[in-house]
Amino acid sequence: MQETIRTYDAKMAGQRRGSVALAVGWTLLAMAMIVGIYVSQDVREGTRFFVHYAGVLALLGLMSIGYGNRLRRSNG
Repeated sequence: MQETIRTYDAKMAGQRRGSVALAVGWTLLAMAMIVGIYVSQDVREGTRFFVHYAGVLALLGLMSIGYGNRLRRSNG
């Protein structure tokens, strides 16, 4: 009985971590889209700060979404 409870708790912990990673990933992706509004102004001024910043945010968001999906599927 104890082993069943521990197995269940381990699966639920993985699903919770996956859900948190998904939430963080979607938030980072949304922030990248918001920052993307300033990309055209940034390019016109000749700098590339917002282009790189939005790219890094989008990359981190997509990686977090992928990691969260993998955690939720492997422990589900």
